[in-house]
Amino acid sequence: MDDKFDPKLAAANAQQLIETEDVVALFLNRGTPHTEAILPLLDKHGVALIGPSTGAMLLHQPVKKHVFNVRATYQREAEKAVQHLASVGIQRISLVHVDDSFGADAMAGAQKGLAAAKLSALTTDKFDRAKPDFSAIAINIVRANAQAVFLFGSGNAVVEGVRALRAVGSNAQVVTLSNNASGGFISSLGKQAQGVIVTQVFPNERSIAYPLVEAQELARAQKLDGVSPRCWKALLRQSDG
Repeated sequence: MDDKFDPKLAAANAQQLIETEDVVALFLNRGTPHTEAILPLLDKHGVALIGPSTGAMLLHQPVKKHVFNVRATYQREAEKAVQHLASVGIQRISLVHVDDSFGADAMAGAQKGLAAAKLSALTTDKFDRAKPDFSAIAINIVRANAQAVFLFGSGNAVVEGVRALRAVGSNAQVVTLSNNASGGFISSLGKQAQGVIVTQVFPNERSIAYPLVEAQELARAQKLDGVSPRCWKALLRQSDG
C-alpha cells in the first residue's frame, strides 16, 4: 500500500492492514513521522513492526514493546559525522533540517557532535517538508562562509538544497544521513553529487566479507549493473517470495 509519503495516509494504511487484513506484522516501512503515526496501532492491536527504515530515537528510547529495530539511530549518525568533520579540521558548520520529527531527531544528534567537538553551529535553519524553499537559507549559509552544511531531509528536498547552495556559489561540503543512501538520490544530484557525503549504517553491500554477497549474486542473475543499500533489500525480499 502506497502512503505517498504522507503520515496520515501511512496511519490509515496501517489501520486497514491491521484491522481489515489481519496482518500479524508490518515490515520495513519508511519515514519517521510516518512510523510515529502508526505506533498507537501497534500497541492497541499487539502487532509487531519489524525493521522500520528509520533511525528515529523515538523508536529506541523508551523501548517500544512492538518495534524491532535493525539499524543505528539518526542521532548517532549525525553525531559521528560531525565528529569526523571536526577531526579533519572542519569547524565552520551550518545545520539545515526539515521541520518535522525526523529533522528534530537528526538535529539533536548533530548538536551532540558539536558539543563533543566544542563547536557551535554557524547557522541553523529549517524548511517546510511539503514545500521546501532554500533560497534564503542558501544565502544565509554563504554569508556565514560555512565549510560544511548538514542537510537533514528527504532525498528530493536535499537535492533541492544542494542545488540552491551551488546556485549562490557555495562550495561547502554537504552531509546528509542514510535515509538518502540510494542510487536514485545520487542520480538526481547529477554532477552536483560531488562533495556530498551520505552516512551509512549497513555493511558495505559490495564487500565479500559479509553474507550480503547473496544480494550481489541475485543482482547478477537479474542482469542488474550492481547493488545499492536500497536495492539489495528489495532483492532479498524477492528471493524470499
